[in-house]
Amino acid sequence: MHTYTQVALHAINPDQPSTSSTMITTLQGHTTPVTCLALTGDGVHLLAGAQDGSARMYQLASRQVVRMFEGPVRGPLTGVLVTDKLAAMVPGM
Repeated sequence: MHTYTQVALHAINPDQPSTSSTMITTLQGHTTPVTCLALTGDGVHLLAGAQDGSARMYQLASRQVVRMFEGPVRGPLTGVLVTDKLAAMVPGM
């Protein structure tokens, strides 16, 4: 089983086989394996949860972490939720 501390973004061509993609970039910042992802409805931000209970919000255009969430959760996040209000992003177990 692989464990990854960065998120790799790929471009997928719907006219190509499902195994065909081109890596665009990687998003870095987590120190423990990334366990879950959620994209905002407008496609501007990506929220990534990790095994240590932290979450990071990336701005995709700049590929930078714009917000970190370090909550009382100790252990892997198994899901993250993005609502229509940016401030209401909640990592969850």
